[in-house]
Amino acid sequence: MVESDEDEISKKSTPATPNVAEKLSIEEIVVGKSPIKELVEKVTETKAEDFIATAMVIQSEVMIFIDTIPNKNLGRDNRKTLREYMVDFIYNSVFQAELEAIHFACNWALQNNYKINIHTDSLSSILAIQSANSRSGFVYSVKQDIFKARHLVGLSWVKAHVGIPGNEWADQQAKSAINLGIERPIPAPRSFLRRALKQQILNEWNEYFMNYNSASGARARDFIDKVDFNFLITNKFLIFFLCGHGPFPFYLNRFKLLDSPSCICGEVGDADHYVFSCSLTKDFHLSRPADAHKKAWFRNTMRNRQAVTKISEAFRISAGICDSLTRDGSS
Repeated sequence: MVESDEDEISKKSTPATPNVAEKLSIEEIVVGKSPIKELVEKVTETKAEDFIATAMVIQSEVMIFIDTIPNKNLGRDNRKTLREYMVDFIYNSVFQAELEAIHFACNWALQNNYKINIHTDSLSSILAIQSANSRSGFVYSVKQDIFKARHLVGLSWVKAHVGIPGNEWADQQAKSAINLGIERPIPAPRSFLRRALKQQILNEWNEYFMNYNSASGARARDFIDKVDFNFLITNKFLIFFLCGHGPFPFYLNRFKLLDSPSCICGEVGDADHYVFSCSLTKDFHLSRPADAHKKAWFRNTMRNRQAVTKISEAFRISAGICDSLTRDGSS
C-alpha cells in the first residue's frame, strides 16, 4: 500500500505496530578489509504513526520493506513501490534471494538518485554485509554497490511476522512473485557446488558398481542395492562374506595359493559354504536366505551382533583350514 498525501502519511497505524526505530542500526556495518569503510546512512528515527505500509513516501524519502526480494515495477509519480521478484533458479538459496533484494534496491536508488530506507527481516544478509571475512564474490559485489549508495541508502532489520504492516505486505508480494516475479541471474553458492559434485560422484560410483563385471561385483549386487557415502560395514568378516574374498579355499585356489578349491569336507570351500553348510562350522551356521530376500537378509545381519559373531567365528575356522591345507601342500 502506498500513500502520498500528507494527510494519509500522518494517519496512525494500529497500536500494535512497533516503532521503526526499534531495529538493528548499521552504523558499524562492514569493518576491517571490507570495501565499505563509511556508514551506510543510518535510518532516521521514525514514530510508528509516521508510516503506513511497504514502500511509502516519508519526508521525501522512500521506505522499503523487503521479504525475499523486490522487483523493479516502480509506482506512479513520486509514489515508489518496489514489488517482489523471484530468483527462479533451483541452486540459489533464500539467503541469496534476500541479499539480492537489498542489492537491487540499492542499485535502483543509485540509478534514480533517490533516498531510500530498506527494512529487511533477513539478519543473515545484514551480517554478511557487515562481515569482512566472506569469500563469496556475490556478497563482495553487493558490498561494493552498497558502498556506492552509502549517501542514498539506509538499511535496518525488522522482526518478521509481528504485525508490521510493511513487512506483512512484503510477505504477500513474495508469494505472488512465484508467478509474477522477474528472474535474476545469481551465481550458485559454494554449498550448491559441493552438493552437485557429491551427487555426481555418487552417480558415477553407482554406475560403476552396477556395471562392474566380475564375480565379486555380481555377488555384492546380490546383497546391496546401491552404494552411498555411509560407511555401512566396519567388520572385515562381513566384507569377506560380501565380496567372497577371504580365507576360503575357493578364493585362494584362483591365485594358485592352494591346489584345490575344495574344503577338507569335500565341498567347494567358498564364503557361503562356511556360513551356511560346512559340517566343521555347524555351530555358527546362519539360515540361508532365498534369492529374492538376500538384500533384506544382509541388512538385518549387519545389525545383528550375534549373527556377525557367528560369521566371524565361521571364517576363523575357514582360515585355520586354509592354513592346514597350505602346510599340507608345501610338505
